[in-house]
Amino acid sequence: MSRVRCPGQDPMFLKAQDIAEAECPQCGQKVEFWPDELIRACRGCGHRVRNPQNAMKCLEWCRYAARCLAALRSGDESWVGPLREEFIERMRKAFGSDEQRIGHALAVLRAAEEIGREAGADPFVLVPAAIFHDVGRSLPHCGDAEHGPEGRRLTAELLADLHIPGAVQDEILSLIEHHHERDRMAAPTMAAPTVAGATVAAPNGAVLFDADLIVNL
Repeated sequence: MSRVRCPGQDPMFLKAQDIAEAECPQCGQKVEFWPDELIRACRGCGHRVRNPQNAMKCLEWCRYAARCLAALRSGDESWVGPLREEFIERMRKAFGSDEQRIGHALAVLRAAEEIGREAGADPFVLVPAAIFHDVGRSLPHCGDAEHGPEGRRLTAELLADLHIPGAVQDEILSLIEHHHERDRMAAPTMAAPTVAGATVAAPNGAVLFDADLIVNL
């Protein structure tokens, strides 16, 4: 699999002000961040520190954004990495001490990624959908019938500050809301976002449904 570097984050084009710095809340050591790093482990104590500046806003303004998304859809998952860890961090925070739900989400993520590579799924949609598919269950008294719609609402709040392109986020939220609806999720015609003027069809729903089913079995 090819690994490409975002032209908007290549060190050749970086300036001093592009490097963020934060103080570790555990030991007080300074932690430096490249623009594409959302979370980094402190070298002093290992505590995971959040980048105070990065919200992946480049997806809104960068002239290379369409190329990045096109690379994703061609199978290059290099751009999922930074956001993947951020998604997992936020999912863990939503579930709190519920290790069973956290473990289930991570298991579905692993299964979805494995199946998705073979099926040609879109990782930028599938990865967050798998991580957050059951997040509605983190809400008190949220039953089977409500956890899809509630999960959609809660995930929208959790992703709001990441500035994910609207069409991409819409599909993520749709998969989360309907992930137990077999007929809808199994259809390969769930519209994926438009990239460079072309609509790309990806079997994201079918992959998520199958991954969840496999883990539950």
